[in-house]
Amino acid sequence: MKIIAMVPGRFGSERFKKKNFSNLKGSPLMSYALNSSIESKVFDKVILNGDTDDFKKIADSYNVEFYKRPSYLGTSEARSDDVVYDFIKKFGGDIIVWVNPICPLMTSKTVKKVVEEFIDYNYDSAITGRKIYAHTNIDNHPVNYDLNNKFAKTQDLNPIFLFSYSIMIWKTSSFLDKYEKDKSAFIFGEFGEIEVDFFSSLTVKYEHDLEIIRELYPLVYNDK
Repeated sequence: MKIIAMVPGRFGSERFKKKNFSNLKGSPLMSYALNSSIESKVFDKVILNGDTDDFKKIADSYNVEFYKRPSYLGTSEARSDDVVYDFIKKFGGDIIVWVNPICPLMTSKTVKKVVEEFIDYNYDSAITGRKIYAHTNIDNHPVNYDLNNKFAKTQDLNPIFLFSYSIMIWKTSSFLDKYEKDKSAFIFGEFGEIEVDFFSSLTVKYEHDLEIIRELYPLVYNDK
């Protein structure tokens, strides 16, 4: 079984310019995803999938392969389904694992745990997240509680599973079948909700997110 880690990078982030290159404790933000993927020892290959040659220097620094995807897949309009499909057509493999470069507090232990769970449960697709016990509305309508009853204790609620996207995984054969039939493929077949810890679920989307990550960093990497 060939398992490939894909660490995607986009140069033109709209909310936080060049966030993948932003500094976290002396290293570029996305280097943490590369390190965690390498150190997990569950991958046959770790590949940085970037939209400009600027990412090649990072890939070379961590001795991983660099793939420059087509320019149309580097725009803000590009969809993740298409990025994954292009990557699979280029590299094949049996399982493709999207390791999110904006989740720097996700350790190699978590990466290994998620991949092993995906294999053990024989999922076709899976996304990481967290179970949260909270009263939840959509469009001002209750999802997991009843307005006509006394206000439920949070521990008695059906939990919501909040996607964190720190890792997303697909069987390549199942992905190709779904995409080539429907021109979309992300959640399909036997789908797994794989729970990760709080730190692994934290993402950097804005500059203030990175400031929070810097404060929490010693709690995860307590030897540094």
